[in-house]
Amino acid sequence: MLTGSIDGDIVRLAPFNDLLTDGLINSSVAAKMTKLIGEIYTRYLDENFDEIYEGEFDPVSNLNRQKIKYIITNKLIMGD
Repeated sequence: MLTGSIDGDIVRLAPFNDLLTDGLINSSVAAKMTKLIGEIYTRYLDENFDEIYEGEFDPVSNLNRQKIKYIITNKLIMGD
């Protein structure tokens, strides 16, 4: 009797399985992307720390696509 009710509950949840798995996958991807963005920006700030500290460098206006690509390819992928 107990197994029949559990099977029935699983069948009733079947339409929500896609929602649950999609949500888990999306949250996993979002977490990895957030971590990657944080790593890129941290390395960028680390490379320019002295200039930023002395007030000679604006980290927001100097960040561009080329610098992001450089950090991803040379620092994160190559492990520099």
